[in-house]
Amino acid sequence: MENKQPIRRQNYSALGQPVGPYCHATAFNGLLFISGLTAYDDSGVSKPMDQQIDAIFAQIRRITEAEGVGLDRILKVTVYIKSTEHLALVREGLNRHYQGAYPASTLVEVSGFFSPEVDIEIEAVAAL
Repeated sequence: MENKQPIRRQNYSALGQPVGPYCHATAFNGLLFISGLTAYDDSGVSKPMDQQIDAIFAQIRRITEAEGVGLDRILKVTVYIKSTEHLALVREGLNRHYQGAYPASTLVEVSGFFSPEVDIEIEAVAAL
């Protein structure tokens, strides 16, 4: 029987309990896969796009810091937005949080989210 590397599925008390069948992040082989996050359970929901981005990155920061790394260890993000009309605000917000440590990135326009107040969702992969 082969020796399989462990998979660690993690929820973070600072983010509250997930409301669906998922965990906040999964760690495997030195990588941390962070679930898509929104400002829904934070002070940023129903706020302008830049404030939603700030709320999401506050959550991502809580996760990476709990794992002992910073935002500079983010390797890849996928950004889902309801409308590309906010693209300039999205780019500005992402740039502010990356602080020059640019990850690989994908941006997708979607028709909507689980709640009409949500305008953006971001998932990330970080190196541990």
